[in-house]
Amino acid sequence: MFSQAKPKLAIYTRFILRSGAQVPHPSLDDVVAETRQTYSGTLELGEDLMAFEIGNAVIVRRVSETAEYLFYTGYVDD
Repeated sequence: MFSQAKPKLAIYTRFILRSGAQVPHPSLDDVVAETRQTYSGTLELGEDLMAFEIGNAVIVRRVSETAEYLFYTGYVDD
């Protein structure tokens, strides 16, 4: 799907890594490796409280970066 849509940023969120008796439990690295077989664009594995700015450029902020950004831009109080 990512290779057809060609997004500025592809993000995996809310993943459920299924396994069974015949199929071993995949790791997140396995998911990325499988995706890379057909998609070479920017790819992120979502985390709680990640923030994204998508415009001419794509900016990804992880939890600690997001909290710091919100504080310094005045979106949250001390």
